[in-house]
Amino acid sequence: MAFLDDDDWWTEKDFLSRAREILKKQTDFVFADGTLVFDDGSKDVPFAFDADAISLETNNNILISTVCYARTLHDKLGGFDEQLPFYWDWDWYLRVARSGVAFKRLAQSMAAIRVHAGNMSNATQEEARRDNLAALAKKHRLAPLVLKNHLSLACE
Repeated sequence: MAFLDDDDWWTEKDFLSRAREILKKQTDFVFADGTLVFDDGSKDVPFAFDADAISLETNNNILISTVCYARTLHDKLGGFDEQLPFYWDWDWYLRVARSGVAFKRLAQSMAAIRVHAGNMSNATQEEARRDNLAALAKKHRLAPLVLKNHLSLACE
């Protein structure tokens, strides 16, 4: 399985083939670094973080448009949680990591992630995001989480 949001793009032509080789030979979950790209042409911001079961307890440090994984993980762990419309991906990463699947990071920017006013993490969605974040924390028995988006995380 691979994802690519409709406003993002893969920057490396061989991303899927590289991810496929890792999935065949090393592990069932691969993700890569990315670059946050602003619509207005201002500076690009690199997004490069490791991720594992521990780090995911405080931050969603994986970009969905850089994720590839074995479809069989859904047979083992179930589908996406529709009760978490803002954090279904983070919930999924937590479930995968806690199941013991090793994550493999491609430490190279493989996707451009557009930053614009229409992103789901924009200010108009803050209350809904905050409520959804609390639901994610409760579901996974996490400490209270700080509301962030990928841009704020990259700029920390």
